Amino acid sequence: MAPLTRGEERVAALERLVQAQSEEIRLLRDQQRKSDERFEEILRTISDLTAVVCEVRDVLKCKKSYSDVVAAPTTTSPLALAMKAQRALESRSAHEKDLTIVVVGHQEAEQEDLTGCAREILSANNIDPTHIAEVFRHGTKRAGSTRIIKVKLTSRKSYFPIKKALGQSTFGTFARDDLSIEELKEDRRLRQQCHIMNQEVGRKCYVVRDLAIVATNNQSLYAPASLHVPSKTGGVEERSEPVDNNNSQSSQ
Repeated sequence: MAPLTRGEERVAALERLVQAQSEEIRLLRDQQRKSDERFEEILRTISDLTAVVCEVRDVLKCKKSYSDVVAAPTTTSPLALAMKAQRALESRSAHEKDLTIVVVGHQEAEQEDLTGCAREILSANNIDPTHIAEVFRHGTKRAGSTRIIKVKLTSRKSYFPIKKALGQSTFGTFARDDLSIEELKEDRRLRQQCHIMNQEVGRKCYVVRDLAIVATNNQSLYAPASLHVPSKTGGVEERSEPVDNNNSQSSQ
């Protein structure tokens, strides 16, 4: 092969330079795109926080007490808005929680195969039962109360179909997401508000589902019960809701 002339060497060097510059431009564009996405995320976060600040300022102007603030509807509650902003700022602290479903209302027995029972329900609904890693009771066993059940999954692939299948089966009265400490506090506040609303109408017209108060179609005489009570250590302890014999599972 004949050696390159000075002109050909110069052209080859320029081609390499162009290729290197093109690659650098591509990397800079990728960085710019990521910066733009981050900028949009920050703008959304600022917007959420601004809404929280405005809400708190309005509350302070009205000179409402703390009890008035926490009793506000979820659409205007500063606590609910602050929690929303907090979730926008950071992901859930434990990824494990995203793989856990909570089932409420399954009566306890001395001998129970919770994992086998849950997998049978999945099989009956044409869902791969191996998506369930383990099933266990959560909390301290006490007379007169039924502990919740936690269902840990191997992945989020079938999370929502599994949650629906378990919630609509005889496995419990309803199924919900696992909650963080802050979410449990908000859930307890909503249940207290729901308790007051049901007392006012004298019937069980409202229930709490997924951090929201919803109306139930199948109403029954109201038997007040608290699902979350303060523990002796000062935290929040979960207790499952007693089953109302006059209330069908569809109302849950």
